[in-house]
Amino acid sequence: MLRKTDGTRTGGPRRSRCILSGRRRGSGVRFRRHTRLVGHGVAQRRTADPVGADGNGVDRAQQQPQHAAGVGGAREEDEVAKVGRRGVCAAEPHTAQSDDDVRESRFPAPHPAKRQKTDADTTTRFQYNCVRHRQWWVGKMVNIDADTIVYLKRVGSYAIHYNANVTNQFIRDIPEMLWWQKILQPFLNLEDLSILRCTNTFFQSYWESVVLIQNVIRVPQGCPTVEKAMALAVVFSGKKEYTKADPLKIQVDVGVHEVVVGGYGMVDVTCSHITFVGNGNDQTTIRGGFRVNNQQNVKFEELTITNRNGYGLRLRGSETNVDVLKCVVKECGWTGMAVGGGATVTATQCEFMENGGNGVLCDDANTKARLNECQMHHNGFDGLWALNGAVVDLHGTKTDIHSNKADGIWASSRGKVNIHLPSQHNTSHDNVRGDRIQNTGGSIANINADGTFTHT
Repeated sequence: MLRKTDGTRTGGPRRSRCILSGRRRGSGVRFRRHTRLVGHGVAQRRTADPVGADGNGVDRAQQQPQHAAGVGGAREEDEVAKVGRRGVCAAEPHTAQSDDDVRESRFPAPHPAKRQKTDADTTTRFQYNCVRHRQWWVGKMVNIDADTIVYLKRVGSYAIHYNANVTNQFIRDIPEMLWWQKILQPFLNLEDLSILRCTNTFFQSYWESVVLIQNVIRVPQGCPTVEKAMALAVVFSGKKEYTKADPLKIQVDVGVHEVVVGGYGMVDVTCSHITFVGNGNDQTTIRGGFRVNNQQNVKFEELTITNRNGYGLRLRGSETNVDVLKCVVKECGWTGMAVGGGATVTATQCEFMENGGNGVLCDDANTKARLNECQMHHNGFDGLWALNGAVVDLHGTKTDIHSNKADGIWASSRGKVNIHLPSQHNTSHDNVRGDRIQNTGGSIANINADGTFTHT
């Protein structure tokens, strides 16, 4: 049961209830006004703190009976009449005016005296509206300079206002370049994004439209390690088809990069059309090796590769096609570069040195290696060994094979080494056991300019 303004009680179902509480500015009295709208009446109750502005415990609303009855009371009676005619409390259409402003005009709170509005009031109301209604500008402001107001008016049409009925509004409306430069790139690497793309359609769309078109995975900026970059390259290759003319690149930055995987410290290259490139063989070092099996158009450029646990490069398979450019393969526990199983390899301006086994080993029929201006020296066994039908072609006057602990060049078991240089060129020298050794059907020959062979 609720009480009407005349003091009598009224019944009926409760339709709605609104509760306002706050502090009347300047009065010193904190009040709460509870208003209940029912089927046929309105009841309003005011409570005040026991201590007012003057500290005597008197309610300021009770000290102003004429003000309360003359202003608030009349409007309350009007409201009673309106509600009585409607029967229920109907929702009003939303306007730019805040809910507090509307209630204040309909149910003004008691106030001891009328005072002039100040600049501080205007500023406070602006800040309140900004927070409550997500408004970034609501008109003229006393404490904002003219240039700022002009700018806000000019860009006002571009503002995006919050709408609770729109899902992921701010995520969807943020420009892609802002996502990339200010959110995703500073805080998330490519590995993180590859995981997020599976959790949200936005990230999947972003992955396809922005990330995949880059064609570059950077280590450590995009991925912390080379092996994780390789795993991410498999994901890239599953979403986009790369070619020899347009390969996927793994860009390895300056520094020493450790390979911490099993299998003798080897990274398995498991996709074709991929290039591993450093910032120069004197700047970028990979402490580990690479294993390529039946992958096409794989390239290694401007890297130093050292793997104390095994091979530097292990390249096998009849479909394997690898280019090695300006790389140094050194201090590997076994052979620096081992080619076999019918693979085709071209190495240009590379150095194979100080490895525990051979500098370069080529094995098996249909295996082909072309070495352009390469050096093989100070290895634990041979500088170059060709066997079991493998064919090696040496090109370039800067080719130099020396100071190996066994043979400079060894051809055995039908292996062939073709030196595309004049016979007087000092291709192999100062090796411990011999400079050119051939047996069991192996051959070493200089190919003259007229196409004739000079066997040694």
